[in-house]
Amino acid sequence: MLPTHILQALTGVPGDVEAVRQWLTSRNHHQETLNRVVWFAATHARNFATEAKIDIVRLALARGAEPRRIFAIETTLQGELAHSADALCVVSSQAAQSSPRLIDLLLRWCTDVNDNRALRTYKAQDGQEGIFSYSPLAYALFNNPPPFRKRHLAVAIALLRGGMSLDRAIVPMTMDGHETGRSEPIEWLLNEKERL
Repeated sequence: MLPTHILQALTGVPGDVEAVRQWLTSRNHHQETLNRVVWFAATHARNFATEAKIDIVRLALARGAEPRRIFAIETTLQGELAHSADALCVVSSQAAQSSPRLIDLLLRWCTDVNDNRALRTYKAQDGQEGIFSYSPLAYALFNNPPPFRKRHLAVAIALLRGGMSLDRAIVPMTMDGHETGRSEPIEWLLNEKERL
């Protein structure tokens, strides 16, 4: 758990981001605490004190944060039972001005660029359940309705420059309890979005 003043400084509520830096360097923190610092600083960098928050992400990563840590996200889609993602997916889907720089930073600390990092569990109208694993690029496209803007293109370029594959965008992990073992390319997602 993060202290309230640290959480407020990271989420954009007027606070002292410098206090976060001092708090981070004052002692050794547990990895889960560092993971939360990365999550809140990266996913709120578009709101307030962007440059300072990017530096906080860099500092937390250098001190041992795991950039691939997945957090549960409150779900709002009809039929969606569960939803979780890491900071890279959320930053990519936000497509903020700071997103390409944060993507570059987070990708430098990841061991496998093409490891899908967002999970969504759905229940179809026919009762079938499916768990899908999304790459950061697929997650960004899924969460943003067309038309895509320049900032979305900047996110795609940053992810591709970092080594993201177009061939493994979505992996249906299970459908009605059975493993599928196949992956879908980014074109599949784009066709699905166009169809809707």
